[in-house]
Amino acid sequence: GQGFRMERDGKTMTQLTFEDSDVTDYDVSPEDGTFAFVTNNQLSLVDYDCSNRRMLVDGGPRDENDPRFFKDPLSNPVFSPDGQTIAYAHRHKGLNLYDVTTGISKLVIEDPMFGLSPVQYSPDGTKLLLAMGQWETPAAHAVYHPDKNVLVRYAEAQDYINCCSYHGGPAWSPDSSSFYGIASIHDTGYQY
Repeated sequence: GQGFRMERDGKTMTQLTFEDSDVTDYDVSPEDGTFAFVTNNQLSLVDYDCSNRRMLVDGGPRDENDPRFFKDPLSNPVFSPDGQTIAYAHRHKGLNLYDVTTGISKLVIEDPMFGLSPVQYSPDGTKLLLAMGQWETPAAHAVYHPDKNVLVRYAEAQDYINCCSYHGGPAWSPDSSSFYGIASIHDTGYQY
């Protein structure tokens, strides 16, 4: 339940987190290797060399009566390509953007049902791909445009799985104009 970094030699591992609770979600800054992680319903950050650990957002106490109690209400931290913004979900509030430079977190889309989860910024950083839905609802995706504060929902192909990273998950095209997903039929892909 902790975060580790594997070096390029494929053998050397460095432990990045030393938490009392499991690390439930994480992302790595493409800019400088900073490690953002969620543990005990807090979004925290540690530098590439394991120094300068700091808590960025405290999601508050967990609700033991929530059937999803096993999961932290804070989840899915995703760095922007320049490493200046961390998008994350808060189950009881919605989509949030944390500005690494100013230390300010801003709720940008209210979503008390926890239907929006950050997946990945586009390579140019102008769009944020979001997974939508819960276990009880069909999977869907949306793209959030931070500069306009606009959410565009997309129709889904049939039999699509968005929850499972072992299926590859959706990915942006290199020019940021589209994203790809994997259908549940083995080796079948489609483009939006």
